[in-house]
Amino acid sequence: MADTTMDRYLNLLGLEPGATLDEVTTTYYSHLEKLSKNPTEEDERLLQQLKHAYACLRRAYVPPPPKGLSVAVNTRVLFPVMAVLAVVLGAALFMMNRGNIKMMITRYEPGVVLRWEGKSAPYGQVVAYDARHRFSTGGPSAAYQIRLADKNETIWLSERIVVKAMLPAGSAIAPATPASVGAPAAPGPNVAPANAPR
Repeated sequence: MADTTMDRYLNLLGLEPGATLDEVTTTYYSHLEKLSKNPTEEDERLLQQLKHAYACLRRAYVPPPPKGLSVAVNTRVLFPVMAVLAVVLGAALFMMNRGNIKMMITRYEPGVVLRWEGKSAPYGQVVAYDARHRFSTGGPSAAYQIRLADKNETIWLSERIVVKAMLPAGSAIAPATPASVGAPAAPGPNVAPANAPR
């Protein structure tokens, strides 16, 4: 393989063919530091050759592309793409947790009349809220005591059911929900009569 001019200049600096421009610059300045302290005539000649080699390399040397897998990062593209991904990820996290967020910010005060989502008839009126109500099954959990509209009976409903499946009676009717979300047929583990032990 014939020695090219650029390879000779790299060799003069003590570098192998394929060196990067950063390596060329670093090596050149380290040679300058060594040769500039008490230079002899031979050092002066070498210094001139190094300056000429460095000038030529800076003007015309193009290092070969790196071998193997390498990804060039263009910050003009990377930052907007990362911003869009952050927004999409934030929106996805919000959508996955919107039920929990609604649970944290929704509180019905005593006296509010509620209805099932998708129904227009009032279901009952909030009487009380208990953050640690004990249902007959399971551990303590947040619950609302509701006086039923058509009876003079009060029941306890899980906060999750009230917040996710009920609306204040004066609000607009939401689209119909699946039958499983409609009024319960019979009290289940999350519905307890008001006289049940706490």
